[in-house]
Amino acid sequence: MSRRGSGRFVAAEGETRTLGKVPATGTRVHGATEDDGTMSQRPDPKQAAPAAISAMLALQRHVNENGIDKKLQELVKIRASQINGCAYCLALHADLARKYGEAQARIDLLAVWREARGVYSPAERAALAFGEAVTRIGEEGVPDAVYAEAARHFPPAQLVELTLMIGVINTWNRLMATFHVPPPPSAPTPAPTPTPPATGVA
Repeated sequence: MSRRGSGRFVAAEGETRTLGKVPATGTRVHGATEDDGTMSQRPDPKQAAPAAISAMLALQRHVNENGIDKKLQELVKIRASQINGCAYCLALHADLARKYGEAQARIDLLAVWREARGVYSPAERAALAFGEAVTRIGEEGVPDAVYAEAARHFPPAQLVELTLMIGVINTWNRLMATFHVPPPPSAPTPAPTPTPPATGVA
């Protein structure tokens, strides 16, 4: 969604994020610019349909208290947002994952989590595979092997809650990408201080 100046949007976790000034041209956010580089004008979902967004936020509040590990939830949300190409949700949930203590290296490797052996726990790998299958439900459904592995790590009630959480992040992805909501600003992570090379005679 395009804006002039600054505005506010209620984020997926029920937080309010201040959005900075959107550049007029050249920013390549998924769905945020037209082919000629100019920003398209689309309505603010919260202003256009406040009752609908309020209903989504009420559902989100339930999801937030589902009892599933917060870091695991954020990993699954980030992976779904990568698949759906939602810049807003990627930025938001990467920030939240770090807030919950997630390591940046594990966030960075999510796009290739299958190849990152030893980085994610069996439960996390099961949840990521399940999240991908539910997000891509139209391709082959949720394969029996994927469901069975998820069911090994999550009891039935949590499996329902996990499915609901995946559905909610997919809906936020579609809202933010369709209406061109730009990524929320985040505090920059300080660059690590380089270690000086060792000196002296061996």
